[in-house]
Amino acid sequence: MIVLKEKGQAIKFTKNSGDEWEKIIVSAELWKGQDLIYERLVWVRVNGVPIHLRDVKTYNEIGGCFGRVVGSSEFSWNDSDNSDSGCWVIAESGKFIEEEVKFQWNDKDYRAWVREEQNSSLKMVISELSDEGRASPAKTTGSAATPADGMVEGEARNDEVGGGGGGGGGGEFRGSHLGE
Repeated sequence: MIVLKEKGQAIKFTKNSGDEWEKIIVSAELWKGQDLIYERLVWVRVNGVPIHLRDVKTYNEIGGCFGRVVGSSEFSWNDSDNSDSGCWVIAESGKFIEEEVKFQWNDKDYRAWVREEQNSSLKMVISELSDEGRASPAKTTGSAATPADGMVEGEARNDEVGGGGGGGGGGEFRGSHLGE
């Protein structure tokens, strides 16, 4: 929710949000007392992903266990420290995220650890999400995607995890957080 001092500013904002805001905000409307879904923007840091599975897709899949991914992982093999990464998610829970995640790839079990990082300024977050060359939020409407057939809520599946990273190739990714 964005609060503006004057109703006129809010009307102008909803009608003319501009290109910069459209990168981040899917829709804007005046609040007239209607119920709002509780959502919050969270950076989740993921540690412990095996080196052969580290790539942007893997980190996004793990982050997706905690909400809708709106800002992709910044993982890069060119970073001096690529032992961890994370992504921006829209979480529908107010609970602080600090959990172990169990996932499978090619019938082998792995564990990773996910922790929410505190951000003191939403303005900084919006700036980071909208910078060119950085993670850009996905423009989606509605809530998180429905899990694939045969999977429970909180799981993620990707048939090509590891393909862009350390040479893991294709395989099946199934993950869920253990905190539930």
